[in-house]
Amino acid sequence: MLSYSKMERKTIIWIIVGVVFFVIILFGLIFTRSVFCGPSIVPQIDQPLSEEEINKLFGENRDGVTCVGEDGEPPTIVADGNLQMMGCYIKTVNVSEYNFTINKIESLKGASTGEVKSWFITKEGDTRTIRLSDHQGFVSIIKLNPPKNILPTAIKVELYVANNNGEVIGHEILFNLKKQEFSLKNIIC
Repeated sequence: MLSYSKMERKTIIWIIVGVVFFVIILFGLIFTRSVFCGPSIVPQIDQPLSEEEINKLFGENRDGVTCVGEDGEPPTIVADGNLQMMGCYIKTVNVSEYNFTINKIESLKGASTGEVKSWFITKEGDTRTIRLSDHQGFVSIIKLNPPKNILPTAIKVELYVANNNGEVIGHEILFNLKKQEFSLKNIIC
């Protein structure tokens, strides 16, 4: 039978207490991350819409292109130093090809237009051709990579959409950029 001195017993107890404390802290951090970093309640700008939401945008019998930031309150994008994308929803019956051309990028407030243009991966004059195999979908058209520390900025993008029937329709897309705020969630996640 092993016998331990009083000092050895205290050391073993402190080791056990330390391991238990470490395990409790580890589980606490995992729980905290799952609460703070779980799914967001606010949907992402580039999430696809359901059939019902697409019909609300276009109406039951109407087709065409509707872009995020075109109607209503402009969406706000948090500039976190990562790639950000915005796009358009397409619903069509007869058209199978669309050409999206960015005509103009402009800063309405905040950072200068030159600085804003430097954040865009999709530049003025860029054209993207989309061929649809099914009759509706979401397409990412605007790609930008704003730095983390920016002034709150309002941006306007003029987009021309031409279909294979020869129709050209202009779209004015408005959105806001804001810097990522300092918060406990940003530190934990």
